[in-house]
Amino acid sequence: MIWFDEGEILQFDAERCCQCGGCLAACDAGALERREAGDGCFEIVWDEGSCTRCGLCVSVCPAPELPRKALNEEALGRIRAAYIGYAADGERRRSSSSGGVARSLVESALETGAADEAYCLVSSGEPPWVEGAHLERGFYPAVLANSTYRPVPFLENCRAVDRGRTLAVTGTNCQLLALERLYGERGVELLRIGLLCKQQKHLGFTRFIRRRLRMSVEEEEQVSYRGDGWPGRISSAGRSLDFSAAAALAFDKWLWTLPGCMYCANAMG
Repeated sequence: MIWFDEGEILQFDAERCCQCGGCLAACDAGALERREAGDGCFEIVWDEGSCTRCGLCVSVCPAPELPRKALNEEALGRIRAAYIGYAADGERRRSSSSGGVARSLVESALETGAADEAYCLVSSGEPPWVEGAHLERGFYPAVLANSTYRPVPFLENCRAVDRGRTLAVTGTNCQLLALERLYGERGVELLRIGLLCKQQKHLGFTRFIRRRLRMSVEEEEQVSYRGDGWPGRISSAGRSLDFSAAAALAFDKWLWTLPGCMYCANAMG
């Protein structure tokens, strides 16, 4: 969470940060950048000299709003229907995190014209191995990344979208809330594909996985957290294990959870 104090100095509270990267996307002056912190998350670094004090980064940050969006009976009552879905294509279904639903919805939104473009998490060739990217009709679905249990500033690559256009977005509750604020005054309609996150993880979970895979500390190979059926397998450097065997401890005991997730009252958004 970020804010300006009475002296117009930008303050950053790592305990409330959900690592969405919305503030990075909002800053057109280049006054904000991220760096990895020792606790397995990333932190925001402010360049006071470049800052215009426009306040966009503060207004986009979803952290102050998250505790007020509770999952209660009233919220559940607004759910009109629920379905179990999966991709009809067997290869896509097996290679995806959760049956290929999000990939199929994004592709369909672009092919049918329901959205003019999309913004999704895609695979990258360098750490953290994934990044947010804009996609247009005809993209190759396999480029979309599977679930990644490590801090990724998903929104930092968001760019301006023309007014009157519709942007399909896949993201967690906090990420979608930040995007609503980022594009809310720009005349861009969001087609939101929400992801149930439960708890996002910091780099401690990845280090745990590397130990489970008997990898050395020096090895920095890419970790694939999901895929290969349901619930999938975690793999890296030719080694793998069942996702359920690795996730039970981490999720049941809330280990390696991002501090900001402790303030989210509704992971379903």
